[in-house]
Amino acid sequence: MLERALLLSDKSVLEPGDFAFESKTDNHQNSYNTQWTLEEVERFHIARTFQEESGNVEKTAKRLGIAKSTLYQKLKALNIS
Repeated sequence: MLERALLLSDKSVLEPGDFAFESKTDNHQNSYNTQWTLEEVERFHIARTFQEESGNVEKTAKRLGIAKSTLYQKLKALNIS
């Protein structure tokens, strides 16, 4: 774990956050970027909510404030599974 933290960190002194198990190079799935297009923001938000709801379409649609049929269309169009 220490070796991995050293390899992934760009700092000379390691901090507790450097020992996270998530890849720092995979920020697209973990944080919002203001340079994204509206479609990318929509995809991120839907995918994140869908994941947080463990793939439950009904709960995801309710949280997003859209109909289940709309969510199914967006999941297909944005290639989210």
